[in-house]
Amino acid sequence: MAVPVTAGGLHSAAPGPRCARVACIVGELVVYHAFDYAARKVQIAYDRLGGGGMNAEQLRCLCAVVEERGFTGAARRLFLSRPAVSQQVRALERELDAVLLDRSRRPVQTTEAGEAVYHYGVEVLERLTAMREAVEQLKGLRAGRIRLVAGLGTGQYLLPPVIARFQRQHPGVRIELAVEAAATVFERVLRGTAELGISLGYQVPSGLVSRPLYRDAMVLVVGRGHAWARRGAQPLPLGALARQPLVVLGGPYLLSRRLLLEDALARAGIRPAVELEFDNIEAVKRVVATGEGAAFLFASHVAAEVAAGMLRIVPVAGLEIPADFVAVWRPRQYLSPLVQAFLRFAESTIALQFQDIALARPTPA
Repeated sequence: MAVPVTAGGLHSAAPGPRCARVACIVGELVVYHAFDYAARKVQIAYDRLGGGGMNAEQLRCLCAVVEERGFTGAARRLFLSRPAVSQQVRALERELDAVLLDRSRRPVQTTEAGEAVYHYGVEVLERLTAMREAVEQLKGLRAGRIRLVAGLGTGQYLLPPVIARFQRQHPGVRIELAVEAAATVFERVLRGTAELGISLGYQVPSGLVSRPLYRDAMVLVVGRGHAWARRGAQPLPLGALARQPLVVLGGPYLLSRRLLLEDALARAGIRPAVELEFDNIEAVKRVVATGEGAAFLFASHVAAEVAAGMLRIVPVAGLEIPADFVAVWRPRQYLSPLVQAFLRFAESTIALQFQDIALARPTPA
């Protein structure tokens, strides 16, 4: 039986079974606030939706083009050919009777109508994903997917063993991990291309919900041949840092931790000399291990080298640089039982990792 559907104050008969999925998608586009001209295009399309109509694949292609800033990147992300992506977007434009993309500009830009469709399209796709995952959760944690994005250090050193253990306990679950700069982590979560982000909790955008996941600390490390390595547990005078050239992290991937370090040193009245700069944590560790300079790195990122005796942690008198790492998601986002279970598991497993890090540190001579 057809059930009347209210769409922004306009009544239209719901599509039959053949179009139920389409109606669900389009209905999400027209139930929000009063629309401007561009958004009303979506409502008009709903009212005249027929046997074909828009579908989730068309919305997915449009959103990918917008987020990848072009058809080539969207095709690569969706594992489709470029013509296939273009065809889906053209079909969506015909259905809405509106131009959604300005193809004359490079990179491709959205029109006003395109921006409206993208905004609501992201929400529609999120709801569809949440619906599928919610159904899977009713079967227990036997299946499902988590799209996770994390900062470089977290994604490289802490999360891989966490994910491996979680998937061993839940073999039907798939966790897709992307490693990005902290700013990109926040941006992807805001855009809805990841359900969950984990990153340094420094300058988290106000549009995200954040939950502390673990606390790390930046520590000063030197190679075992460095003069400071023979100090044992005796703290280094703060003023000595001004005379020691540092090897530092740079580049967009590591900007947030560089700013965290500079802020902490500035508060301590230290303006360090920079000897070398790398955009790679491993490169910094290797250079310092040879005895060249000193570096501030997170304790979890140097745990293996400290345990092996390749690097030594040097305490600095009056200087502590703690850092909270957080999980982030959107305020109105549905956190599935699977995501919640993973968060609890990650929190407890990372806590155990930090216990192992503390136990693995060699006793000062």
